[in-house]
Amino acid sequence: MGFSIFLVASGIGFGQLMTLFSFVNTLCAVPTCLVPFFLSRRYPNACRHAGLKVNVGLVYILSAIALVVSAYLAVTMFIELAAMSRMIVGVVVLVTAFYFVGRVQYVKSKGGDLLQELRAPYPDWEAREAACKE
Repeated sequence: MGFSIFLVASGIGFGQLMTLFSFVNTLCAVPTCLVPFFLSRRYPNACRHAGLKVNVGLVYILSAIALVVSAYLAVTMFIELAAMSRMIVGVVVLVTAFYFVGRVQYVKSKGGDLLQELRAPYPDWEAREAACKE
């Protein structure tokens, strides 16, 4: 809410603000569209025993369509943004990247490995895969 107030105070109109947040939400949908392409390879047994039976080819086609539509909408919204909004998006991306790199270095200095922790499999899915394998 405070970030929104800051944006409006900086001169961004309500329409631009909504486009900005829609852009971010649409951009966040892009990785979600990629999940089906990797999920069936990593957890084949859990996918075979899913509650909703859908043809894998159909899932791939729908995911690819969703990926293309999400990417298209994100690009279109980015083009529609005013120059100030584009700069704000750029600054937020840079701050996020610097924070992530800093966080990785901080955890490494404490003896941990954040990247390895992020790559670790989700325990509930591992348990489901093991149960479905039996």
